[in-house]
Parts: sequence; C-alpha cells; structure tokens
Amino acid sequence: MLKWLTVAALFILALLVWLGLKSTWAQKLFDTAVARKEEMFSAGLHVTISPEHRWAKGAVGTIAEPPPIVRKNVTNWQGVFRTVQGVHGPLTFYWVYFDQPQEDTEGDGPFIGAEIESTYLRPSSSGGFRQLDIPNKVIEAVWYENKQTGLRVSFKAFVKGTLKSQEAEVHFHRGEEAFSGGQYDQAISHYSKALEIYPRYFGAYNNRGLTYFKKKQYDQALSDYNKALEIDPNLAEAYGNRGLLYLNTKQNDQAISDLNKALEIKPKDAEAYVNRGLAHFNNGEYERAISDYNRALEIDPKNARGYTSRGSYLIYKGQPDQAIADFNKALEINPSDGLAYSFRGLAHYSKKEYSKALDDVTKAQELGHTVSPKFLDELRKASGETVEKDEFECRVLLRTSFF
Repeated sequence: MLKWLTVAALFILALLVWLGLKSTWAQKLFDTAVARKEEMFSAGLHVTISPEHRWAKGAVGTIAEPPPIVRKNVTNWQGVFRTVQGVHGPLTFYWVYFDQPQEDTEGDGPFIGAEIESTYLRPSSSGGFRQLDIPNKVIEAVWYENKQTGLRVSFKAFVKGTLKSQEAEVHFHRGEEAFSGGQYDQAISHYSKALEIYPRYFGAYNNRGLTYFKKKQYDQALSDYNKALEIDPNLAEAYGNRGLLYLNTKQNDQAISDLNKALEIKPKDAEAYVNRGLAHFNNGEYERAISDYNRALEIDPKNARGYTSRGSYLIYKGQPDQAIADFNKALEINPSDGLAYSFRGLAHYSKKEYSKALDDVTKAQELGHTVSPKFLDELRKASGETVEKDEFECRVLLRTSFF
C-alpha cells in the first residue's frame, strides 16, 4: 500500500512540475513575441497600413509614441507599442500618426493617429525614418470597449473640436431641446444637420423618426427607424419606437415583433411592455395584455401609461371600480393625462355616475384629448338604460376609441 502511495505522490509531483514548466514556456513564448514585435518597428519608421476593418482604405503614417491621453487610459504601452493576449495568441498594436488625417469606416473623423495591429503594418515604399511635427494643439482620443472583457481597445486621436461626430452631437442636442419644447420642425432641422455632418449617426435617425411620428408623418418616421437599425441592429430604442408606430397604425403583429426584439435587448423597458400590452389587447389577447401591463408597473411604479392601459383593460373586463383606482393613480403621476380622464369618465358612465363621467370627459377635452363623438352622444342621452346595456356600450366604446 505504501508503495502505491509513493508512486501516486511522485506522479502528482511530476505533473505539477510539468504544468509549471508549461506555464513558464507559455510566458517565454509571449515575452519572445513581444521582443520580436519591438524589433520590427521603431519610432520614426514610415509605414503603410493595409486596409482593415476600421480603416477600410488603408493609410500611410509614422510610428511614434501615443499622445498622453492614450497612455493615461491604458498603462501597458511600452514606448510605441503595446501587446495584449488575444484568443489565438499575443497581439501587438503600434501607434501611428497619419500623414493625412483619416476618416474611419464609420465615416467619423478626421483622426490624426490611431493604434494599428502589427499584422496590417509594413515599411512604406519610400522607406526611411521621419521626424514628426505633432500639432501643438489639444489632442483628445476616443476608443471602443470590448463588451465581453470591458477592456478599452482601438484608440484613435484627434485635434479637439475637429471630430465630425462631436460637431454633429451639438446639433443633436439642439434637436433634443427643440423636441422637448414641442418645436418639431426645428428639431427635424437640427437632426438633419447632424446627419449631414455625420451620416452614420443612428441616434439622430432614431430621434428624427420620433419627431416625424409626433407630426404623424409615419412614412418618414418608418424610414428613419429603418435607417437607424441598418446602422445599429441592436438599437432597442429604434425597435421600441418602430413598434409604437406599428401599434398606432393598427399593425399589431409587426408591433409585437418589434417590441419583442426591444425587450430582448433591453429587458427592463417599461414603455415597451406597455406598448406590447396594447398590441396584445388590440389582438384580443387579453391575458397577455394584462401580464405586460403588470410587468411594466413592476419595473416602473411611476409609469402613468401603465396604469391608464391596465385601467382600460379592467373596464373591458367589467371591473369599473378597480379601473377608476388605476386611473386615479395615473392622474396622480400625470395630471395632464387626457386619456386617463377620458377612460375614467367611461368607467363612471358604466356605473351610471353620469355627472362624474361628464366632468371627466370635459376635462379630457380641455387637455386637448379627442373624445369619441359616440361616447359623448351616449353620455348626453343617458337616461334609464339597464346596467347590462351600459356595460355593453362601454365595451364597444372602449374598442373603438382607444387609438
């Protein structure tokens, strides 16, 4: 027995030694790769950059140390290069200042320099070394982050105040301000200017689409949402907005499809749940509708549309008291919710509380909400109909006046 224990112990010891050697061997390979990369290019070498995914047209430039802002954000720079461990082995990036400012594949720029993976670098045909004259201006940098690792990768440098996307962002924010003030034509003008400067600004397409939606210009809105999603297929806001457009134009199945996608990307979007609930309601899928309204209110207990939507469902189910409680809650949150007043009036009507119903409907009209003429006519004529008749009329009115 002792003999077998001794053999097992020796085997385990040998295995640990082997693993240690393997680790040391792997580290030596990594260090050797770093050393070889360091020998390949040095400061001042003029290089050609082959076309790659971020610089589709390629470029020429000079190897140099990155600007201070880049070194500040990533500490593993060793002079003109840095090496990281990739999936299939070490990757080395060199900093290159371009001979001429470049736009990237997104159409943004001009960039004066960037880090380039060594695979895409080779000495230029003109060869030789150059003395760089870096502009004596404030240099800033942008970078992408690897969503899986959180590491900052692919830095690009530009002279402050020259980047297209930043200039476009100024107009984007002006568009947001105009939109908030109800100045929709001005908002569209600013978003259009942002897109003229930076055509791949998907946020500007999304927001301009929403502005067109507010103006009931649905074809233009749909075109902008489609363009935003063409640029960024994972833009939850664009799926949500397009879903709302489909909902508003009675295309409930398309609305549900888009809102499903929005919720896959952004699972806690209360508005998307409310809108999907409305689409289910319109399709007669009432249990799914109430489930979505409840989920929206779990996520955001201050969502007035969630209470108004759930209240409309409760009217349809013949539960006016519970519906009125939801409408009261909606109006506590948003006292200007004309739809909540209108539906609360409908709930009071179903209870033959005609005076309260008329007060609510009048308030809804004062707030600019259009009340169904049929409902107004029924309210004015209300006299001695049976409860069953009233409830039936309420359900008909609800189905015909929600959108």
